[in-house]
Amino acid sequence: MTHHRRAGSVNQRIIDALHGLSNEAIEGHTGKTRNLFYKVASPTNDMALSLVDAAALDAALIGQGKDPLFANLFADLVGSFTTGSPRGIDLERGLRRLSIEGGELNAVIDKAMEDGVLKLGERREIASEAQDVIDVATRIRDTAEPPHEIDVPAKPKEVA
Repeated sequence: MTHHRRAGSVNQRIIDALHGLSNEAIEGHTGKTRNLFYKVASPTNDMALSLVDAAALDAALIGQGKDPLFANLFADLVGSFTTGSPRGIDLERGLRRLSIEGGELNAVIDKAMEDGVLKLGERREIASEAQDVIDVATRIRDTAEPPHEIDVPAKPKEVA
C-alpha cells in the first residue's frame, strides 16, 4: 500500500535516507533494520524517529559522502524559530551540491563512453549518479517550497 508523505517531512527524509544507504550501513550505525525504519516512516504509524537514530542515519550518509538529511532539517527548524521565517532556507548550499553531483554524473558518463560500449556495470553506475542528482534536486525543491499542509488522497475525487 502506498503511503503519501508530505514533502520535506521527517517521514520523507527517513525514506530518502533509506534509499541512500545499504542494509549494512543502516544496521551498522543504528543497530536497527531497514524494515523498522520503513515502519517508522509510515504516516499511518504512531512511531517516531529518535534523535539518536536520526544522528546515526546522518553519520552513515556522511560516511558515504552524502549530505546529512536530519541535521539540515533540524537546522531549518531552529532557523524558523529564530528568524520567524517558515523555514531556514539555504538554497546556495543546495545548488552548489547539485552542481557537484551533476559534474560527477557527467564524469561517470564520459568514462563509460570512452570505449564506445556501455557495459551493465557502467549503466548501474550512471543510474546511481543520476539518482544522486535527482535526490539533491528534490531536497532543493523541498527547501524552496514549504511542505504541503494537506494529505494527497490515494484516489482523486471525481469532478462533476
